[in-house]
Amino acid sequence: MSTHIIQIGKHRFVCGLFWQSLSRPRELLKEARDLAAKLELDLMVLRKDNATAQAGFGNTREGLRRNMFSLAAVVSKTMALEGAYFDGRKQVAHNWLGAFKLPDGTWAYFAVRDASFLPTGDFAGSKEEVLERLYGDYGLGGWNLVVGDAELESYGFHNFNQKTIEDLIPHKKNGNIRVHQWWGLKPVSAHISQMKLVLSILGSISLLVVAYLLIQHYQQARIERMRTIAADQGVAGSSVQGKPLPLPHPWKFAPASDELLKKCRHEFGKLNPGGWVLEEYNCSQDGVQFSWLRQDSVIAFLLAQEPSASIDSSGNKASLRKAFSLNAGGDDSLLEYRKIVEPLLSDLQLIRVATRISRVLPVIPEGKAPPPEQARPEWDTYSFQLSMDSMPAFELEEILQRRGVRVSKLTYRTGNWSIEGNIYVALQ
Repeated sequence: MSTHIIQIGKHRFVCGLFWQSLSRPRELLKEARDLAAKLELDLMVLRKDNATAQAGFGNTREGLRRNMFSLAAVVSKTMALEGAYFDGRKQVAHNWLGAFKLPDGTWAYFAVRDASFLPTGDFAGSKEEVLERLYGDYGLGGWNLVVGDAELESYGFHNFNQKTIEDLIPHKKNGNIRVHQWWGLKPVSAHISQMKLVLSILGSISLLVVAYLLIQHYQQARIERMRTIAADQGVAGSSVQGKPLPLPHPWKFAPASDELLKKCRHEFGKLNPGGWVLEEYNCSQDGVQFSWLRQDSVIAFLLAQEPSASIDSSGNKASLRKAFSLNAGGDDSLLEYRKIVEPLLSDLQLIRVATRISRVLPVIPEGKAPPPEQARPEWDTYSFQLSMDSMPAFELEEILQRRGVRVSKLTYRTGNWSIEGNIYVALQ
């Protein structure tokens, strides 16, 4: 975590605080101090906008001093009070990105999601560094608008609002900055001890062990459930009175595509826990997995937010698994190829989604033919892979909500989205 101090008028402002959300309205100060103790940081500022409370943390070791003003806190308060123009009218914006040129030639960058700064959504650097951060976060989608200096308008951001940093700092009639003392950094009075840090790490290890045991239990229960289903349906190749039993329909037991995508959308998040950056997100009917890269943060920051995260041996990568279960999608009445595959392809072409569809051939052991009494599938199976680049995969919920279509996996990797699944088609 790096900070930047800038002189604006007669006052010194700071960019680069580490932001964390607070959840106990009656104990905001105590909660903030407890977080500061875990993170070993000794300065903080509290902000409350749009019913959201956050603490921004800094450290005197990086040159920060009490009563320096948080530029992020000032800008967010002005945005909350004045609102912004997007979707045809002026309104409160809860999701916005901002980039502003500062008097010393550097640029400030802010990222606010659900009225809260991302943990590392308060940053200052060169124009190139800020644009790299801006494009990276913008690619995630879901922002109401982008606000910033006039020279950014040509980059084509949707709902762009032109403002300078001076426009977002309140001024008196004489032109001087109208100062509010709550902008200033305050010392954290709670004493930070090594023992607290050790206890925090031990607690994190305990949670990891519990999570591992729960996942093992879930997987074993799932295996037993599938065995029961197989027994109820009958084993492929068995027969009654010389007639083969019909094969079980695989789409019957898979979750509906729109339900899986809704669950994946609900679980998606954790973009910058503790300042670590999301590298990859995978979601399937068994659960989700997050993978993060350290960037300029440290392990303690991540574990303070995600105590169940698993750190690799290099200390630079981390992952987290979360299991869940969804209801089966049901035994759809299948459509013929021309009534399901071709219309789906056409709709995906219309929104420029790269699509690859391949027929899945039945697996027959080498050198053997299936016995004559074995049941034959009454359907064809086609696998599909969709590449959306920066378009969020959740936008395809309605398009993929079709008979016989089952999404098996959704993936987000470094700003790009993809979906995998199967289409089950009635034989003609």
